[in-house]
Amino acid sequence: MRNFYAKRLTAALLALFVAWPVLGLSTAGTAHATPAQAAELTIGDAPLQTGQSAVIPVTLDTKDFGVGSYSLQIDFDPAALEIEKIEPIYGNADAKACLTDQQGCFQSHAENEDGWLRAIWVDISGGNRLIAGKQELFKLYVKAKADASSGEKSLSVSAGKPENLTFTTADERTTLPVTVTAGKLSVSQPPAAQSGSKVAIPVYIDGKLQSQSATATTVDTGSGKTTSVAVDNDKVMAQIADGTINRLLLPLGSLDTQSVVSELNGALVKAMEAKEAVVEIRTPQADYTLPAKQINIGRISAAVGEQVSLADIKIRIKIESTSDAVTRSAQAAAGKLGASVVSEPVEFSVSAVYGDKTVAVDRFSGYVERNLPLPQSGSSEGQDTVVTGAVVLPDGTLSPVPSKLVERDGRKYLSINSMTNSAYVVVSHAASFKDMAGHWSLAEVYDLGARLVVQGTSGGSYEPNRAVTRAEFATLVLRALGLRASQSDNTAAYKDVKKDAWYASAVNAADAYKLIGGYTDGSFKPSGTITRAEASVVLMRAAALTGLSLAPSDAEAQSLFSGYTDRDSVPAWARPQIAAALQADLLQGANGKLSPSASVTRAQAAVMLHRLLTQAGLIDKLG
Repeated sequence: MRNFYAKRLTAALLALFVAWPVLGLSTAGTAHATPAQAAELTIGDAPLQTGQSAVIPVTLDTKDFGVGSYSLQIDFDPAALEIEKIEPIYGNADAKACLTDQQGCFQSHAENEDGWLRAIWVDISGGNRLIAGKQELFKLYVKAKADASSGEKSLSVSAGKPENLTFTTADERTTLPVTVTAGKLSVSQPPAAQSGSKVAIPVYIDGKLQSQSATATTVDTGSGKTTSVAVDNDKVMAQIADGTINRLLLPLGSLDTQSVVSELNGALVKAMEAKEAVVEIRTPQADYTLPAKQINIGRISAAVGEQVSLADIKIRIKIESTSDAVTRSAQAAAGKLGASVVSEPVEFSVSAVYGDKTVAVDRFSGYVERNLPLPQSGSSEGQDTVVTGAVVLPDGTLSPVPSKLVERDGRKYLSINSMTNSAYVVVSHAASFKDMAGHWSLAEVYDLGARLVVQGTSGGSYEPNRAVTRAEFATLVLRALGLRASQSDNTAAYKDVKKDAWYASAVNAADAYKLIGGYTDGSFKPSGTITRAEASVVLMRAAALTGLSLAPSDAEAQSLFSGYTDRDSVPAWARPQIAAALQADLLQGANGKLSPSASVTRAQAAVMLHRLLTQAGLIDKLG
């Protein structure tokens, strides 16, 4: 059987070569030197539990030497693993379409009974579509069988036979030397979640299983199951003391529980912070990826007492399904907005505990990611509908947060990034405004409208050409970034921002985040329109919060301004930010002018903010 499929795939590859004369393609006269150094083929690693799947990338680094074809066989243990899918990343798997595709022709087959898979690829053009440099070739969707034994399983290549590992140069005649790094899959058993029981659970450090490093205890409270996860801090610290660590993973997705509380101590968090590591917790409700530095163990230590040993401070990371009341509030709030709830709200919280002292970690200095799983059945909504994230506020209303669709192990998630902890929900929404037909900003306005960031005016209009006030722009920026006021933001920042004004909390919060500024007389002039120069300054402050910190040099700024006839009218106080906004494509001129003193319209504001969120990777790209 193995030989049959090997011959069939090889025959398919040869058929492509036969097609060359018909297509008028030839490699005659092409000379290629043998590469001095070997290409590197890397099969990825992953942790996975029995019954679960993982996506494994297969990557080639040619050291900038062009590859014209390859034939590759990967072997695996059929008693433990099975291949669900082989997805080409470079190459077209359609036998006809690949003949003209810029990435050449790809074919593959897996035999799960015998434990092998084969992939072949050829540049049918004879040298115009080569693989060069570092390139992911294909992805393997691998599942650990339910009865698989625990331990490390490999995805390996036996290079003894040419058909198992052959990479050729552009002329298809010179064989490239290739070194192979086998893939390592750490397979573990999912922990049981019986009430009152204590079970061992897997801990992974950078994809490597750490045995006996955590335990979970599940208790049925009557209103639902709560699981407490205790990490063996000393054992984990011993593993990372002399090496690097990028990620500490607790895969708890198979637990039958409504609430998961994972506990580390302050000493482990401090060690991870020093190595710029993250802790990732996967639960049935959601995944949470928290950089250790965002816990800010220094602030916690100061709050509980600097004389207290960090090892005695418990850091508790909690992910739980919210109450039925919160779910009903979210559904009602979504209904008022013309949206629908896609998944139940999930609450995230982090706290530090020492004795009778508890310090809440509810605000971060950067964006923290959490992924909420989407229903397996998918959505039957129209093409203009956007699946987006929102915070469920204490009063039951919804507030937008940046979000985008991601996929892991064959399942779709909504990735929500926020600088606070709270309850988050996935909603489905479509926006429509009666005065936007044919408008140049329609796509961005509709997308931000569906994401609950921009809103219409009376009568279902958007009024895209109306100027934006300074208060309105501050509010839009805050909503686009998913920021909101805290108790400490209630103090009035400006003398002309009244406490009962509709924009007061937004302006005060924007001031607290250092996004906006007022005038020398202590005023903000909330009703005045915001200029393009002022908006550029706010945008670049917002960009810095997202990690898009840009600072063009004087020469770069001069070049950026050179194409505009009114460049000398750019005010000195805004010149660096306008240059950065131009460089980031957040700001564009019109008719050869920047018009820094012109008012920003509602359409322009939406487009600027949409570009910012897209370039920061916080929302999906249009189209």
